[in-house]
Amino acid sequence: MVRRVSQNKSESITAYKEVIHKALARCPRGTKSKITKELSKNASYISQITNPEYAIPIPGQYVNKIVNICALNSEEEKQFRHLYAVAHPDKEKKRTRSNNEICIQLPKSMNATERRRVEQAINEIAETIINLVAGNGNLH
Repeated sequence: MVRRVSQNKSESITAYKEVIHKALARCPRGTKSKITKELSKNASYISQITNPEYAIPIPGQYVNKIVNICALNSEEEKQFRHLYAVAHPDKEKKRTRSNNEICIQLPKSMNATERRRVEQAINEIAETIINLVAGNGNLH
């Protein structure tokens, strides 16, 4: 019985990684290098977490960055996120319980540099708003 659960989890991981792998196959040359740089990881690690032949899961903290860099279309992203939730139901439960996170969808047409700039600007604005609400600052 334990082996079957392990095999099913492995199959689920393979399924969502196939979506990423197919997207990477049509991406421009250097996309894996962008992922490597964005995640500050080595190329071997990126190959392992994006290749369906390896049962190494994609860590949750990297999912959004990988999805954005691979520029999944809306149907692929929906499929990927569903398969990821099936493979990692415990992580999905944790995400749905958290009220401390806001998700903002950026246009798929943005490149990695633009995304980083927008993310930085949003974080700075959010920090200012949080400080204002908490009474730790003002607009001036």
